[in-house]
Amino acid sequence: MRTGADYRQSLRDGRRVWVMGEGQVEDVTTHPATRAMVDEYVAWYDLHLDPAWQDIAIRPPAAESERVPWAYVVPKSADDLAGMGRFFSATTFLSAGNITHTPCYGHMIALGLLAEMEVLPQGELAGYTAMGEVSLLDLGTGSLRVDPNVDTAHHHLVCSSCGLVRDIPLDVPALRLPAPYRRRFSVDSVELIFRGRCDDCNRAAPFAD
Repeated sequence: MRTGADYRQSLRDGRRVWVMGEGQVEDVTTHPATRAMVDEYVAWYDLHLDPAWQDIAIRPPAAESERVPWAYVVPKSADDLAGMGRFFSATTFLSAGNITHTPCYGHMIALGLLAEMEVLPQGELAGYTAMGEVSLLDLGTGSLRVDPNVDTAHHHLVCSSCGLVRDIPLDVPALRLPAPYRRRFSVDSVELIFRGRCDDCNRAAPFAD
């Protein structure tokens, strides 16, 4: 989990933002039209490091897992849903319900898409793959992933802790199966997987027991 300062600094990346009637914003972290929301997001990240919020913002460790912020938990039980609900309620209360799109909102959208894919008829999913619209990935994370990036040569970077997957634009045409191993075997594709720990999981190391 990044800190509030990390988040604020990440916004100073040269992004181009305009405010209607005022023109381009040089720094969204200081401009009057955007600064207040940035400050709210900074506070959201920092509350995960506040001892007073530990029992609300962080899921208790299970026998097989580290302590994980509720914002990034994939719920697998009623207790998980209850814990996530308490966290969302507590953080939304801080703004009297006016700020509902916290930094974990993207995670909630992803959960919705995951749920949709899990109930999508297999025949329909097979149709999308046959048309070349998507590809199915088994990256050893415990579930299949649907990859919409079918037009660009790429491989994958996988966090061994949280399962985060990122595309790596990389084409290695010279990588071939050695001749002795090509006997009676036809290679259809080559997949490279780089494994390690993402920055957020490295920062979350203090949460581990």
